[in-house]
Amino acid sequence: MLRLPEAIEVAVSDTTGEALANILVELDLRWHGNYYFGTHMGLTAADGIARATSGAIEHSFRENQIVFPMDYKVPLDECDDTVGIGVLGSTEFISASSKAEGSRLVTAQAKVNWARAANADVLSRRIDVPVPVTQRVLRVALQLERAP
Repeated sequence: MLRLPEAIEVAVSDTTGEALANILVELDLRWHGNYYFGTHMGLTAADGIARATSGAIEHSFRENQIVFPMDYKVPLDECDDTVGIGVLGSTEFISASSKAEGSRLVTAQAKVNWARAANADVLSRRIDVPVPVTQRVLRVALQLERAP
């Protein structure tokens, strides 16, 4: 059972430890080990940190439930207590951003984030992170390789 912390913070850096700004970070929730729901946490700030509150994650889920009621029947608290944190990079990002730009299902703010994101400069990476029940803020470090 998933109990979202008040916030999830992801510190994104390159392999030298340099903070990476304007990296679009994704959060994936799973149900019985399978992908169930995903949302963007937003762009990293100048210090390399992307932050999403539980309220923002829940709001995004509710919005998606309205648009896709058949896809999102399971409440978030029934999801697995491990989440995926990821970054689409390089050519994967370029392809996905092109699709997002033309999609009517992508919000205006998400399109702005896709356009500002510097993800083409890094390689894709995804990690699984257990969510402790007792932690108010889940802090995660995500180190990325720069794209060649």
